[in-house]
Amino acid sequence: MLKPLSLKTLSDVAELAAKVFKPGYISLRPDFFEWQFEKAAELFGDGSDGGTWISTDDNDRVTGIWLSSIQPMWLEGKPFMGSWGHDWYADPDMMGGALPLIIDQITARGVFGGMGAGIDSVAIKSRIFKYQWVEMRRLFGVIDPAQTLTMVKGARPSAKLYLRMISKYRDSSSVEATEIDTFDATYDDVWAAMRDTISFGTNRTRQYMNWRYRDNPFIDYLRYRFDTPDGPAYFVWRYEKYGDAPRVARIVEAIGLPSAIAAAYPALASILAGDDVAFCDYYGTHGETISGLLYGGMRQIVTLEEFDLPRLFAPLADDFRKTINLSVIVTPENDKPWLYDMNKWLVTKGDGNQDRINP
Repeated sequence: MLKPLSLKTLSDVAELAAKVFKPGYISLRPDFFEWQFEKAAELFGDGSDGGTWISTDDNDRVTGIWLSSIQPMWLEGKPFMGSWGHDWYADPDMMGGALPLIIDQITARGVFGGMGAGIDSVAIKSRIFKYQWVEMRRLFGVIDPAQTLTMVKGARPSAKLYLRMISKYRDSSSVEATEIDTFDATYDDVWAAMRDTISFGTNRTRQYMNWRYRDNPFIDYLRYRFDTPDGPAYFVWRYEKYGDAPRVARIVEAIGLPSAIAAAYPALASILAGDDVAFCDYYGTHGETISGLLYGGMRQIVTLEEFDLPRLFAPLADDFRKTINLSVIVTPENDKPWLYDMNKWLVTKGDGNQDRINP
């Protein structure tokens, strides 16, 4: 049987959670669950599906957990109500018990986004869906070359010169940077212009951005508007520091036309320098956004043993994943050319629950 999971019934999954999650797992903490799942469903859903489900056996024992966030999505010029999948777990003694949960979600939505390779197995097992599995591109910007060098594993002697060379940025005196509290109607205009270049992604309306980055009760994000000669650009980032390691900045959103993003990035780098940051990074898929960041001065990470810039997640020395990958799974009627041109997707580290506290 499939049953909705809510804050009131969260204790029902305690037995299964003890088998498959580490203690204190963030997705099942009541305060996180309320914001990430229930608040999102309240803001963006229609009341028919909260995105969180369990499967049970004949004895009412929980055999599977499915957690997804109801999100506003954008597909080929039209908004729709979609979801990002976060966690899908089945009782180790009853593998496959949670499969109906995600199949039901994909069928209901038509297009479904999920983080991690595990979601792919659903498409393979069901044999009725099409999917793409993509690794996000990672860019980095050197703010303080000396501090960054201390974090580069296996660095060759030439790394110091390289880091110094790429820490120089264009003049940003013509750009005005303003810290903002709320994403407003002006932001919506900027997003609407950018959205025309995107085939698939979260519909980053001001309502979504305020829920995700202003009202987030766990992470303090900085939100800035940069007024450039080519129009406004909005950046969202946070700082991360672990132990004695230098401070780094995680850019999770860059919203604007490519030329505005390119002009704004040097001004952002100046802010980061003032906040004693070693380097910043950005994960994403959208080709035009990436080109704007590269033109502005960021560089794409090239995986080399002799130049291994830390790619760790929150906290910096706890999660050793080297990359972020995602799956997009569709029903047969949505198997169209957009699914195979990932440069037109807009997915970042801010999507789903990839950027989250991880106690």
